[in-house]
Amino acid sequence: MSLKRIFKKYTAEEIAEAMIIPVKLTPKQKQEADRQLAEYRAKRRTEMRP
Repeated sequence: MSLKRIFKKYTAEEIAEAMIIPVKLTPKQKQEADRQLAEYRAKRRTEMRP
C-alpha cells in the first residue's frame, strides 16, 4: 500500500499506534522483556481455552 493511501485511510494517531519502533536493549533488559512477553502470551492462551 502506498504512503498516500495509508495517510488517506488512517489518522496520524492510528499510524503511530501501529508502528513498532526498534530499541536497543541490554541483554538483561531483553531477557526481562522476553519473560514478560512469554508470561502475557501464556495468560492469553489460558483465557482463550474453553
